[in-house]
Amino acid sequence: MSGSDHYDLDFCLRPCGELDQYALLARQEYNLGNPGKWFSNFRKGLNGFGSRLLGVETHYRQVHEWQPRLRHPEEPEYHLATIFFHMDSALECFTYALNALGYGFAPDQFVDITSEKALRAIAPTNIIGSDSRAPVKGYELFFPELQRHWKDSRELIAQIMDLHDVSKHRSTIFVGGRMRNDAPSGFFEYMQVPDDRARRSDFAPMAEIILMPEPKLPSTMHVLVTSALQRHDQPEDLVVRKLGELELGIYAATGRLQRLLPEWQLPSAQIWLAWRNRGTNVPTDRP
Repeated sequence: MSGSDHYDLDFCLRPCGELDQYALLARQEYNLGNPGKWFSNFRKGLNGFGSRLLGVETHYRQVHEWQPRLRHPEEPEYHLATIFFHMDSALECFTYALNALGYGFAPDQFVDITSEKALRAIAPTNIIGSDSRAPVKGYELFFPELQRHWKDSRELIAQIMDLHDVSKHRSTIFVGGRMRNDAPSGFFEYMQVPDDRARRSDFAPMAEIILMPEPKLPSTMHVLVTSALQRHDQPEDLVVRKLGELELGIYAATGRLQRLLPEWQLPSAQIWLAWRNRGTNVPTDRP
């Protein structure tokens, strides 16, 4: 993940393209074929993942950037709720895509993509496990590095899921924050806003947003965030930008596929692709 400035996000999706090309090669009839139509499930999940990250980038930018208009008091909450929907959904879409890819290689090691009931159980906990359920066994076999990375990020994943759940079903998650005071040169003159601090603050985007700590606790158990701006208890910037750390999981699923998948799969695919492109004799020792 990169950004041109502190208030800009740019998730790198190049590894997703590499993963898609690998899956497309694996899907060919001379390799795995398409049992259970796994490839379309994989690609829809991967496309969903990309679109959700675009949603995170868009709303993160909108809540932080200067725009030539008055700001509505509820804008921070609106953007936060949308950001955490996209973050939570991105994790689920990526899990859905990886499950479909794994199903193409080993249907008995992943959630059955041909079962409507089984599909409802696909979630990030398939990869990292939960207090009541072990991880789906295929991830340890096929995606051990990704699984290890996501397990190390368990607290972050839980925080994203909790903030989305509370903002969707219960209440606001916006506690407070700090507005920007670095308007572009000539901004207020262009907007014909006089040199009045109160009136100019109506146009200011957020510089920092403080999230509700422990959002699923009853209100009577919430710790008062009395000096949040000084202590930075739950800055939205920290949580959102940490999502970029989970991008490393994509690299773990793509950059070292020869280690993550059975030894013959990738070399065999490369051999058959070379034969197809170069017109050499068909290999006779394909596993």
